[in-house]
Amino acid sequence: MHKHVRFNLEEIFPFDVNMHQTLFWRNLTRIIDDCASITVSRHCRRLAVTASVDAMNYLKPLPLGHSVCGKLIFLVLERKAWKFL
Repeated sequence: MHKHVRFNLEEIFPFDVNMHQTLFWRNLTRIIDDCASITVSRHCRRLAVTASVDAMNYLKPLPLGHSVCGKLIFLVLERKAWKFL
């Protein structure tokens, strides 16, 4: 089993927010998906896609001007199976 860790930092800009000046949920999903696809593509050296997401819990809103820091832990379980923690 191999383990890879990747950090991603993104600032919340005015075009990322809704009328309440907080991050759209779909933009947070895009940030997570971008981080995952970059990590997998670097590992397998080819294009990869996200098959599914088990759950996403939004605990509090992310306001304009703040940053989102993501930590991706990537486990290689088998030749064609991966798991993100």
